Formats: sequence, structure tokens, C-alpha cells
Amino acid sequence: ENRKICHFITRKNHLMVMVKMLAVVMASMMVVMVMGGDPKGCCSPPQWEVSGWEVNNLGMTEHHIFYDSVNQIVRWDRSGNLENSTITQLITYSLYQKGLEYLYYPETGICLTYGPDQFTEWCYGPISVGQSFFKNITVAETPCTVWTNEVNDMLWVSSDENCMPVIYQHGSDSFNYFDASIGIKDPADLIPPSACKPPSDFSQLTRNPYKRT
Repeated sequence: ENRKICHFITRKNHLMVMVKMLAVVMASMMVVMVMGGDPKGCCSPPQWEVSGWEVNNLGMTEHHIFYDSVNQIVRWDRSGNLENSTITQLITYSLYQKGLEYLYYPETGICLTYGPDQFTEWCYGPISVGQSFFKNITVAETPCTVWTNEVNDMLWVSSDENCMPVIYQHGSDSFNYFDASIGIKDPADLIPPSACKPPSDFSQLTRNPYKRT
């Protein structure tokens, strides 16, 4: 059963919420505060979906993420301003147990095949490499935790109830998540289209050159 969470952030008001949330978080970082002990961190539920808006130097990009740690599959949909100016839609299927990653371009029907990185759980805090506790905040009546990496100018905000993503920021690149729900609504969404086929020789696979670290 799918259960909607982070209900306060919907498609209708997510842009306004994003601006307000980022303002709250950035304002809070201007003052060093000690908020009790350093939390141990958390990991998200094993299966979920979430949408998001990303704003960077290219403009605005809409995202939808399907996360399945049970089967180690991540599908990531992007539409809008992408790195390649000639396309506006990209779907990535990372099938970690099969050692495959597909880049599917719906506009052309082209599917490129790569080898994925090692699967890692979606976690926050000291249990995730490079994240330190900063403070606890409330975002639209939802208790959240802020994690930072000052060396790399990175910031994350996760919800306290389910450890779901709320905000990600790296320099001027900001990402706001909304419409999160526990579970995968339709398991068929995790199956790549027929245009995506495994290679005859897996040893020739290379890492996706467009993948962000």
C-alpha cells in the first residue's frame, strides 16, 4: 500500500515552498547553534517515490525518482533543462543487481547502456559519507534535520518521521522534493522499455559519463 507523506509539499505550491524552505535553512546556517547531541543519522524506507524541482545554472528541471533498495533498482526521470541542450527528457534505469544502467531518451527512443556504480542506501548523517549534523528545523510543520558538508559546500534536509529527502543544495544548485510516497505505485515502472537491451559483452561497459557524484 502506498502512503503519501510530506503532504505539505504538493505540485501546486512546491515552488513557493522551495523558496521559503531554502530561505529558512540558509538563514539558520548564519548562526552557529548547538542542538544537543549529534544524531546518528537515518536511512529512508526501502521503497518510495518522490518528485522534485531542481534549479541550477541551466534553469529548472523537473524530476521523479523511483527508489527500490529491495531489488536495488533506481529509476530517475528528468525533464526540462538538461546538460544536453538538444533534449528535454531523460530516464535513467539503474539495475544494480544486473550490473546495468540504461539512459533512455523518450523523444528519440534511443537507449544507451552503461555499467552502474555500486548500490548504496539512501541515508543521511554520519552513516553516510561526508555528512555532519547541523541542526533540527521545522519545515511547513514537519520536523526535519539539516546535514552539511562544509568542505564541499553541500547541504541536505531530511524529514525526521521517515528520513525522506526534503532539500538538497550544492553551491548555487538547489533541489526541492515534493509529493513523496512510501512504496512503488506500479512495479512495471521499474522495467526498462524494449529499446533498452543488455550488451553481449559486459566487460566493455563503461560508467555513465553524465552521472553526478
